[in-house]
Amino acid sequence: MLGYEAGGEDFIQKPFEPAELLSKLHVAARILAEKKALCEQAGYAQHTAMTAMVSMGELGVVLQFLSKSFACDSMEELAGALLDAMRQYDLQSAIQMHMGEEVLTLSANGRNLPLEVSVLNHIQDSGRIFQFKSRCVFNYGHVTLLVNNMPLDDPERCGRIRDNGALLAEGVDARLRAIETEVLARRRRAGIEDALPRLYATLDGVQNNYRRNCFELTQVMIEFQETLTKAYIHLGLMERQEEMISSMANEFMLRVVGTQDASLEIVGRLEGLADDLKVLLRS
Repeated sequence: MLGYEAGGEDFIQKPFEPAELLSKLHVAARILAEKKALCEQAGYAQHTAMTAMVSMGELGVVLQFLSKSFACDSMEELAGALLDAMRQYDLQSAIQMHMGEEVLTLSANGRNLPLEVSVLNHIQDSGRIFQFKSRCVFNYGHVTLLVNNMPLDDPERCGRIRDNGALLAEGVDARLRAIETEVLARRRRAGIEDALPRLYATLDGVQNNYRRNCFELTQVMIEFQETLTKAYIHLGLMERQEEMISSMANEFMLRVVGTQDASLEIVGRLEGLADDLKVLLRS
C-alpha cells in the first residue's frame, strides 16, 4: 500500500520468479505504448480541430466577401472588397480587372501603377493558378489576382490560400460579368429614354406632314376633276369615252388615297411600338 501511495503502478515481491517479472515487464511496456499512442491521437485530434477551425474562419472570409460583392456596383468597389478580404489573410495582393475597354489595376499601393500594370499584364496568360516562389497568380476570366507573400513555411496554409484565392477570383469574375451586364442594361435604358422623345416628335412630324399632304392631294384631285370636266367640252368626246376617262381617273385617285392610308397605318404601328417601349421603361 505504501508503494501505491508513493506513485507506483505495480510491484513484485522477493523472491520472484523470472517468468513473472518478464510478464509484468511486457504488461508495463504495453501500457506505456498505449499511453503514447493515446497522446499522439489526442495531439492529432487537437491539430485537426484547430485546422478545421482555421479553415472555417478562412472560408468565412470568402463567404463574407461573396455577400458584400452583391452590393458592389463598379469595378473599383469590387476590387477594394477583394483587397480587404486578402488583408484578412495577412496577404499583400494586387488585382487587375477588364470590363469592355476599361481596365483597372488596384493594390494597397494605389491605382494603375505602371509597374503593377506591367506585371499583371505579363502574368494574365500564365494559367489558371500559377505559383512562383512566394508569389501566386489566380486568373479567372477577366480577373487576375496576384498574391505577393505566400507563407512558404506553412505548406498547409499555402494550400488553403490557393483554394480560397481561387474561390475569391472566380467570385469576382462572376460579379464583374454581372456588373458589366447591369451597366450595359443601364446604358440601353438611358438610350431608349433619350430616343423616345425624339421618336414621338418625329411621329408627330410625320402625322402633320401626312395631314398636309392629304389636304394638298385632295385639292389637286378636285382641281384635276374640274379641269378634266372642262376639257370634255373642247375634246369633242362621246359620252361613253368621257365616262371611261373619268372612271380611269377615279381609279388612280383611289389608289393614291390607299397608298396614303397605308402610310398612316405604318405611323400607327410605330406609335404603338413607342408606347410599348415607354411601358417597359416604367416597369
